Amino acid sequence: MAARWRAELPRRLGTVGCVARDARGQLAAATSTGGSGQCYPGRVGDSPIIGAGTYCTPAVGVSMTGTGERIMVLLSAKRLCDLVADGRVADTAARMVIAELDRIDGAAGLIALTADGTFVEQRNTPYMASARRS
Repeated sequence: MAARWRAELPRRLGTVGCVARDARGQLAAATSTGGSGQCYPGRVGDSPIIGAGTYCTPAVGVSMTGTGERIMVLLSAKRLCDLVADGRVADTAARMVIAELDRIDGAAGLIALTADGTFVEQRNTPYMASARRS
């Protein structure tokens, strides 16, 4: 389903996200916005809405990019954290969140990091680059 959105977006946008873990296993997550392209005047995207594009608990931190309106509707980053809190492993939770977004034509990608150092990357679009350092 997300193919329709991708076909309408011939260029890549500039969202930057980060998840980090310190030596004690404490997590942090942050997400910048990709800018105002394809947006209505006055629109607030998913990046500044806690729970939509960014969320962090003591167990997992998440940063997302993609179709902001779809990510906002599902509060996708918080959804991933809630799934982990309910006992899902982070990779399974990430796959579930991306599948939920795919069902509503939400092109998206995410990075997540758990307190034990497990890194997860999921997306339904080829446009999300990522890097990691330990």
